[in-house]
Amino acid sequence: RINNSKNRLPEQLSQSSVKSCISCLARLYGDIAKQKELAGKARRHLVYDYVYYVSPCILEFELKQLFHEGIFQIIDFCDDSDLTYLNACINESMRDSLKALHADYIKFYKFTGKI
Repeated sequence: RINNSKNRLPEQLSQSSVKSCISCLARLYGDIAKQKELAGKARRHLVYDYVYYVSPCILEFELKQLFHEGIFQIIDFCDDSDLTYLNACINESMRDSLKALHADYIKFYKFTGKI
């Protein structure tokens, strides 16, 4: 469970168990992304949950990268209306986190056709 008061993971969790959990979640995101017809509007909620729960947390770079691998797959099949909807529904600080996440997605993940 994430301790929202300090935005840090509880001390009793080992680094390896957290890494294993995040890795499983990233794979789950990947599996969900492959089921575009079934996921439907859930993609909005998955991105929202990431921005709300994970973005404010202080995680090591390696752990954030694992999360990004999964959430970028979800963002990859979000359309413009999903992102517009999210921008309209979230507060200013979350909007900044969403913009940063989307910028990272464009910079590091999205295929642009350039090699």
